Amino acid sequence: MNTNKSLFNWLHAEMAQIRTRGFHKALPDRSIDIEGVCSPNYLASDYATFLQEFGWVQLYCHPADGPMVSVYPVRSLRIQEVAGRRMVEFGYIRDSSALFDVGILQDAGPSPVFKSSKGKVVQTHDSFDDWLRESCERARSTFSKRRWEAILKGPAVFSESQMEVVIARRKFSWKHVGFDENGDAIFEVSNQSSRRLPYLSIGIQGKDGSKLLGGAWLDVHHIGPGESGLVVKDCYKTMLTQEEIEFFDEIGPLPETMERYWEFRG
Repeated sequence: MNTNKSLFNWLHAEMAQIRTRGFHKALPDRSIDIEGVCSPNYLASDYATFLQEFGWVQLYCHPADGPMVSVYPVRSLRIQEVAGRRMVEFGYIRDSSALFDVGILQDAGPSPVFKSSKGKVVQTHDSFDDWLRESCERARSTFSKRRWEAILKGPAVFSESQMEVVIARRKFSWKHVGFDENGDAIFEVSNQSSRRLPYLSIGIQGKDGSKLLGGAWLDVHHIGPGESGLVVKDCYKTMLTQEEIEFFDEIGPLPETMERYWEFRG
């Protein structure tokens, strides 16, 4: 029996208490893709135990800003040379990446955590467990007591007027038809609902999700019921080339994510 499993009972309990959907996300990706560390000894580490229990996690997710803390399986593509040491990124808190020493990862037991600072490697925690606990405590401390209680409780259901927006949004369709001379994306939007909406939210990513993940809000206020029209929008044109940018449908708002959908701003 692996006694390390008791390390993360506190996170299991927190996840069970929170009724706000999507605040903590656990994805079923537990695969390791890095040469030399997927061994029986490696599977005894606290980080490996976490992956076995949770997979890829995104924690303390704000609808507009994404997760504050994330842990993901190590990948060869995330290896970097820092001060002559092979380091691999496994997660972050806000904008601060967390690293393992690839050589140390092959050892059993706790996995020390490092950061890269001004070309040097600095150890920040004695173990992955220590890093995760402190990172989660820091993330929780950003919420007021009132806000945290609201997260635990979960949001109220949509009001009648909000539900009308949700239903109308489902009856909008769009397709990307090209770019204008300024490099802005052009969309053809059709409104088959019974009302107007101020904006329509869509998703944007780099090709196959390999670079950047974001969104755009198309100004559709001029497209009435039963009408179609063109919308021109600057969609990360300084960050993504026309060849690599991809557009996709957002899944639609939930009460928890409503604030990032501009459809409700009418």
